[in-house]
Amino acid sequence: MSSTISQTASHIADTAPSGANAALIRHLLRVDEAAPVLLIRALSDTATLIAPFGQSTESGKVFEGHMLTAMECLARFPLAEKQPNVFIELFDGISSSERAGQMKTWDDCHHVSQWPFPEAKDHWGPLLAAISALEMGAERTVIHIAATHLTSRDAIQARRSLLERHIIACVVSVRLPLSTPAVERDCYLVVAQGTERVSFYETPKGSLAHHGQTIREIACVRHCELLRSPEAGLSPFDAKVAQERIGGRETLGDIAMVLSSAGSAIRRSGGLSDDDTLPMRYISIVDFDHGTLKPSGKYFAADNSFDAAKYQLAAGDILIARNATAGGMQIVTYDPADQAKPLIASENVLVLRLKRRTFHPYALYLYLAFGKGGAFLADCRAGTALGSISPKRLLDIPAPIVTAEDDQQVRKLYWNYLEMISDYKEMLGRFSLHERDARMTAQAIDLHAGTPPTP
Repeated sequence: MSSTISQTASHIADTAPSGANAALIRHLLRVDEAAPVLLIRALSDTATLIAPFGQSTESGKVFEGHMLTAMECLARFPLAEKQPNVFIELFDGISSSERAGQMKTWDDCHHVSQWPFPEAKDHWGPLLAAISALEMGAERTVIHIAATHLTSRDAIQARRSLLERHIIACVVSVRLPLSTPAVERDCYLVVAQGTERVSFYETPKGSLAHHGQTIREIACVRHCELLRSPEAGLSPFDAKVAQERIGGRETLGDIAMVLSSAGSAIRRSGGLSDDDTLPMRYISIVDFDHGTLKPSGKYFAADNSFDAAKYQLAAGDILIARNATAGGMQIVTYDPADQAKPLIASENVLVLRLKRRTFHPYALYLYLAFGKGGAFLADCRAGTALGSISPKRLLDIPAPIVTAEDDQQVRKLYWNYLEMISDYKEMLGRFSLHERDARMTAQAIDLHAGTPPTP
């Protein structure tokens, strides 16, 4: 190891964790202020800082090499007789534009023979740091990592292996805006040997961050339950779903389906038009206004091979904007038999339809729009850069529990909703007539403006 810190490394490493973050890290390591903690920080692909956590970086050393190589050297030549707890900072000195490229570097540095995981292959990426810390002899380690490394498909085998061996003890998600690219979303992964459950917490970002003792627990699930979750994921969504399933609760997939979409094929065909004489209408969330279908929109024609009945919206369908940027949710109140034109959803809309009417569809809409289902939808979006919801994740959401009394109340609310829609349509009609009269008057004024006044 180098005996000095280079100027560049010193500049990057001088930024110590804030008091709140330091408290969070010690809380997750389960140590007090006096306990020794080793900081291992990736300054770049070829420079790794090793220093006492919470102390001046001048007391640390920079190893000229990749973090995995540095940790391998530490395992062979430990700094102390007893290995302290470890905090691994992967991204503090690495810009967001470089983070995506880090995965390949980690995989290139990975050699299967070095690790006691015979199933280990490419795409384990920074999750290798979890194994490395245990190889060093650490009893408990916190890794600051981008959440995408826990939720990406590439890391499925790594997550599964770490869960099967009870190595993952805790995941702390740092709440960031949905507009933040997924590769920049932060989380803290805690690894420890022999834990039976995985706890999930969330904490705000930056100046809003709380001390470790007040981070909010959102789920606690056995490893075996997480292994049954989709692709052995480690997102808060997967944890919450697994926790609900333990009690035998149904999911949306048990009671509903996502309608197949023809929207992308229609758009690619270039047949969309403002011409309202065309036989079918192309529907987006923005085509609705307080449950009322707007009078103007996009229309298209299709050849005889297009099966409109397969894709046509029906009364009771729940429309959910696939991307968070679009926003919104609607329930279709229009019976296809009452429509002159079939309504076909765009590719940016997920159409959720009950398989059986054990309760009124409006109950499902209320659950997703205003109830606990809304939190699950938010967690669905949180794992992707644009907040996009996949049909698979939508159907994994726990289903609402609707009693007979609930259903009766929902039906009353629904009829009130229909009456308000009718009143709103009438109001919009009056606005339209007023706007027409105002336009005609304005045109008359413009015409008269060029006419000299009568003496």
